[in-house]
Order: sequence, then structure tokens, then C-alpha cells
Amino acid sequence: MSTTLHDSLRTLRRIVIPRGGATVNRTVAEELRARYAPEATIEESVEVTATAGAQTLAIGIAGEPGVVVPENTTERAGWIACTCNSAGASLMASQRHLLYGLFSLVADDWGAAPVETFASGRIQEPAFKSIVAFDGHYGFWRRFTRGYDPEAAIRETARMGCACIAVNALPNPNAYEQGPNGEIYYRFYQYLPDIDQFVDTRLNRGIYPQEYLQANLNFLKEQAALAVKYGLTPGMQVANPRSAPEAFFEKYPYLRGPRIDHTYRSYLPRYTMTLGHPLVRWHYAQLMETLLREIPDLGFISTLINDSGSGFEYTESLYAGRNGGPYMVREWRSQEEIARAAASLIIRYYQLMRDTARKINPAFRLLVGLNNVEEEKQIIYDGLSDGLDRMERTQRYDSVEDLAGNQALEARGSLRVSYASAEGNPYILGIPSPWQTYRALARERDFGTSSMELDYDPPSLAPFDVNRAVVRHFQFGSDSAVDDIIRRQAEDWVGHADAASLVELWQQCDRLSAESPVWPLYGNLGFAWYRFWVRPFVPNIGKIPVKDRFYYEEYILTHFNNPHNVDFKADALWEIHPVAEMEAFLKRYDETVLPGIKQALNDAEARSEQRDTPPPATRVFVDLRDRLRAYQCYSRTLRNVAKWIVNVHGYLGTKDDGERACFREGVREMMANEMANTRELLDLWETSSVHFMPIHHDGEWMHDYGPNFGDLLRRKLELMAQYQDDEPYIDPNFMWKMPDPDDIELAPHVREEEYLGY
Repeated sequence: MSTTLHDSLRTLRRIVIPRGGATVNRTVAEELRARYAPEATIEESVEVTATAGAQTLAIGIAGEPGVVVPENTTERAGWIACTCNSAGASLMASQRHLLYGLFSLVADDWGAAPVETFASGRIQEPAFKSIVAFDGHYGFWRRFTRGYDPEAAIRETARMGCACIAVNALPNPNAYEQGPNGEIYYRFYQYLPDIDQFVDTRLNRGIYPQEYLQANLNFLKEQAALAVKYGLTPGMQVANPRSAPEAFFEKYPYLRGPRIDHTYRSYLPRYTMTLGHPLVRWHYAQLMETLLREIPDLGFISTLINDSGSGFEYTESLYAGRNGGPYMVREWRSQEEIARAAASLIIRYYQLMRDTARKINPAFRLLVGLNNVEEEKQIIYDGLSDGLDRMERTQRYDSVEDLAGNQALEARGSLRVSYASAEGNPYILGIPSPWQTYRALARERDFGTSSMELDYDPPSLAPFDVNRAVVRHFQFGSDSAVDDIIRRQAEDWVGHADAASLVELWQQCDRLSAESPVWPLYGNLGFAWYRFWVRPFVPNIGKIPVKDRFYYEEYILTHFNNPHNVDFKADALWEIHPVAEMEAFLKRYDETVLPGIKQALNDAEARSEQRDTPPPATRVFVDLRDRLRAYQCYSRTLRNVAKWIVNVHGYLGTKDDGERACFREGVREMMANEMANTRELLDLWETSSVHFMPIHHDGEWMHDYGPNFGDLLRRKLELMAQYQDDEPYIDPNFMWKMPDPDDIELAPHVREEEYLGY
């Protein structure tokens, strides 16, 4: 039997890393020593080469002092290389973020290969120059999900060959920003925290308590250090520029900028500082410099603008419309002139932040998403330059792929940052969609994408996620077909005998994920925001007393008078999902999606209970079974949202007795379905140890449910049983209601009948 690569690694006596090199060199050296050669020494050296001597392994990154890279790598833009022969061995990468991924290939994939195949060096090129990782959409709040392991998540990110990861989060789920009693807008400050939540300047010192800032900064440092340990570039995903507390403007009223809050969701207007004033620009530069001096490895900021408590002055898509401070726009200007002034200030701000950060970290980049400022977008594009990169992830609609425009931007050093997802579902964790994942990656590669953002489910919450395996093999240039990648992963987890069954289940899940209707809001962040899993689906929600709805409305993304509270079709002034769309969704759920999930679930159940399946494989099938149970409950709930909209609005929209009877029966079927679904979900919650959904370990908040989830489900069932026989009704005047009379602070002493006619 020939000597394998792993056999050779077990003979090591020395591991050499560059003196003063990246932290990931030592991380890889220590893990490799622990796994293969516990007696080997780790030495820092001024010479790191594949010919360092027998029983010696050199680990290094191109460009580091003393690192001599293999000759056949010099013409490649990105690469990883493993060399092993009688003169010595080496693990080397062109960039630091690829080194841990190379180690994982050696440890998990290449080890059984004959050592002779590495004599001249095995070299592979990554598919993408840079992948910016998020373990879940806006996923950094997953760091507070029950069962989440931050180091495991970051290690897996490096293992997949990603380059960057967002690490900013608040260690306390409640941001310092608050509002008037009963307002929910402050909850938007719980996520995407801007840099002023971590450091301050002489301008705003005292606005936020020092203990608050220090706790946030310490947590940010810890997460950034974990990223650096595995060779990743830590960064931040922010809503920017964020509003300042009113106490700041009481002190400096002349620095008040635009109103940026969503006017229906807030009681207290929120304002940012006016970037038109040089003192404010100084403030932001000082914030950035202070932050980079605290965390010099911070390498990027990804921005969400004109949303979630942030905005740029005089841009048209501010919720309150174009407005801002006194230093930019004269009266009687045209919309085009105002847009150009707003865009020019945005470019100036971006350049300021980039240039300030680059004084400390020359590689720093700003990732900007501009479709929320669509009216000014093209002007801003014309001003983008080196280190100001354009994100394609958007809230308003998908960007149009523009090859010529991309090439023009990249010629100025501004990269196009595309987007792909390795999540089978935006809410249920660990749903397999490996073929969809592969197609998404292949589409970006074939288009010429070099940089992209990627969402994935973290390993501690979804340990048997084949989607991550597909990303890893795709990124590291595997020449295997996708079917071979998926089959090998199945064999690793359940063995050869059960692999075909697991692959077949994955195929079923992949098809279901592709066939399921896309709910951009309700099926994603909004699934928890709107509390669909715990609120009662009854014909007349408004008939339930306010005090009985409080258990779920306490954390819902609505105020007391938001029409959504009594109408699933509405939110604020929007019609979220029209009836015709819901009819089409309902048909897809009933004819395709739910029958498909039931079949996959039955197959997973059968495999998990099969007596001749070995325990390790059984764990994989049980894990998938419970995720499919959750996926079925999730899909049935969304199906019932659609059926509620179709039948309640249908009932109210006709005077024909026959049609009304038909719609009334549809409402009854929907309620029976949702009650049975809720009982199934409650059973899953009480019996499964699988992390099939995010649960915040400290308790409920707007973004996630808490450990009391089961109690909420039981309350939902009680209310549905109590109010299931009511006639369908939606109060057309719900928006004009006042708070509960018991709330003395908010309720005016004017009765509805006195003002509804006006």
C-alpha cells in the first residue's frame, strides 16, 4: 500500500511559519500538529519554503517575509498549493483567507491520496476572488441564537474559502435608542448597528453611555479577533448614516439633517446629522479613525441606506420625502439639481470614510448598495472609484446585469459585489438545496463575477448542511460534477449503503425549495416580525380584545393602529400581497409544495426509523426529518396566510350569497388547517432537539422568538378555538383608531364617533 498524504504528515518533526506573518499561519500549524504530529515543533522563520528539509512542513502566504511560493503559481491571480516530497512539504496560499480552506482540503479531502501526487505541488484556483459571508440574512444577530457557536461559524466560513465576514452585533439585544411609549421604531436599531454604537468623538461624547459603547466595542473586538484567527477579513454591515438621539440636536440644533424614519412606524421623528456641514464630516472621519485604531484589521463596511433608521439628505426615497439640513439646497431648485447635490454629498461621504480608514488599513473597502437611492443612483455610480464597491443585493428590486457598466466601474477600481444564497429557506434552518446553490454559484462564475455576498446557515445550527459543502468544493476549484460532490458528502455522513437514500431526499428538498412561492417579506425577516406562527388566524381578528392580543403584538412590527393587525394583506399604507397573487400561491402550495413536502417527510421518517440504519446515519436522517417537519409547518402557515387573504377579502368583496358561503367555508378550512398545523409545530417544539429555527437565547425580540415559544403556540390555539365561528370582517377604519382607553398616557379623551366623519 502506498504512503498517503496523511501518512507523510504524521512523520513531521518541524512546522515552519513566517516570522511576523498572519495569525492564520499559526492557527493552521497548531491544528495540523494536534491532528497529525503532536511531537512536532512550530518555529517562526525568516525562510519559509517547500524545500525546508525532510520531515518539515512550511506554511505561508504569498508576499509574507521569507515565503518562497511554488514557481508554477506566479501567473495565477489566486491559488492554493500543497507540496509534499523528500525535500520537504508546504501549504501555501495566494491570500490569507484561502489558507485555512487549504488546510481543510488536506485534512478532510486529500489525505488518502498517494503522497506522490503532491510531489510537484497540487495547485487549485478559487472560483471567486472574494466572498463576503453572512451566516443568515443580516445574520450577525444569529450570534445570539440558542445553540450558535461563533467560532464554529467563523471556522466554517474560512473552510468554505470565504474572504470576509460581518461581525458587528450588539451584545445586548436592545439598542440604546428608544422612543415614546408604545412606539416600535427603536427596534430597527437592534440590528445593522452603525459605528457610533461602538465609539464616539468629542462632538457626541455623553450622548451614549461609555459603558454601553465599551461593551459593544469589546464584543466587536472579540468577533473580529476570531475572524483574523482563521484568516478572514472582519467587517461590518450597517445602516448608515444612522440617526442621532434627540439629545444631540438639543445641544447642536444647527447640525440637524434629514428626517429619515418611516413616518407610519415612528411617533418621534428621527434625524441624522447634516453631512453638508464640515463639522459633521469631521465627526464621521473621527469615528472611523477611532474604530480602525481599535480594530486595525477591520477591512470593510457594507451599507444599507435609506432604511432602518438611516438615510442621506435630499434623496428622493427617504420615507418622509426629500429633506435635509440647511447647507446644501437653495429654494426653487429643480428635482434634477437637488438629486445631483444629494448624490455629490453621498460620494464625498463615501470617499471620506474610505480614505480615513485607509490611513490605518490600506486595503479597506466600502460596499454600497444604491437601489434604495434609485433616483440618484447613476450619478453616484459615476463617482465610484477604487475601494468603493457596488453591491447588487437590494430591497427595491434586482439589479440588471450590465457587463459594460461593470467593466467601466472595475477599470476605476470599483468592484461589482454580486449576491448568492446557500440557504434552502430564509427562515427554516438547514433545508437542503445543493443543486440550486450550485446553479447560483455557476451563474455568477459564468457571468464573470469576482466578488459576491453569500448567505448560509451556520454549522452549529445546521450541522448536516450539504449546501455549505457545495460552496466549499465550488470555491476551491473542484473539477467534480455537482452530483459527485453531493454523493461524496452523503457518503461521508451516512456511509455508502445509505448515501443514495439521503441524496434522493436532498433532491426532493431542492425541488421543493425551487417550487415554493417567494415571499420577499412575509417568508423572510417578516415571518418573525409579523408573528405568523403564534398569532390567531381567525375571521375577525379585530374582535379579539387588545389585552388578549398583547402576547404577540408586544413584539410585532406594527403599532396599535396598523391595518396589518386585522388584515394580513396590509401593512401601514401598503398592500403587501394582492388577492390574485395569493390565489396563485395557494394553488402552488396545495398542488405541488405541500404534497411534495409530505412525501419527503414520509421518506425521511421511514429512513430514520429503519432498524438496519447505523446510529451516525440515523442522526442525519432524524435531523433532516425534523427540519422537514418545520418546513412543512412554515409552508402551511404561509399557505394559510394566502388562504386567509383570498377568502376573507373574497367574502367582504361580494354580495352574492352563494359566493359568500363558498368563501366562508374557505375560511373554516383555513382555520382547521392552521390549528392542526400549530399542534404539529407544538409537538415538534416539545420533542425535537434540532435547531430548526432561530430562537434568541435571552428571550423574545422583534427579530426572533424566545424560549417561551411553546406557550405562545398554546395561546394561539386557545384564541382560534374561541373566535373561529365569527363572521369575516376587517374594520375599514382601523387606521384611525386610538390606543386602548386603559393606556392613559397614549389615549386622547376623544371618542371615535366624534372624529371619524372628518
